[in-house]
Amino acid sequence: MNIPPTEGRNHHQDLGRSINTLIERLNADGFFKIVIGNIETTEEPLASRLFKNLKIIINDELVSQLLISRLPTDDLNNHKALLYLLIRFTTVELQSFLNYKLLRQIIIIILEKNDYLLINQLQQIYDNLVKLIIMKYFHKQN
Repeated sequence: MNIPPTEGRNHHQDLGRSINTLIERLNADGFFKIVIGNIETTEEPLASRLFKNLKIIINDELVSQLLISRLPTDDLNNHKALLYLLIRFTTVELQSFLNYKLLRQIIIIILEKNDYLLINQLQQIYDNLVKLIIMKYFHKQN
């Protein structure tokens, strides 16, 4: 059964409204209020970062559309790792993580386990993978 596209719908506006609702809920949550406070000093506003990062994970199909649509209304703790990933990293950082297939698989496992503490270690994991690849490459050269 083909479902016709919704006419007159602006998915960017829908995503924007969802992000605004999500930000209100994040600010009301003690844990996320602290996380947001730590990144609010950056040059990129939270709404912009969430919008761009959500577009990346939607286009990358990292998580399902259904899960994305539930973020603004679901219990935040059910998606703590995903929300932390979206808030913590810039668009450039997130995209570079997802460009490495091995790191992408690690992210998927972390999201399945909903372990936000491991999300916090992604930069270190990324750096170590790069070092490992460089060492393997130079080892083959010798």
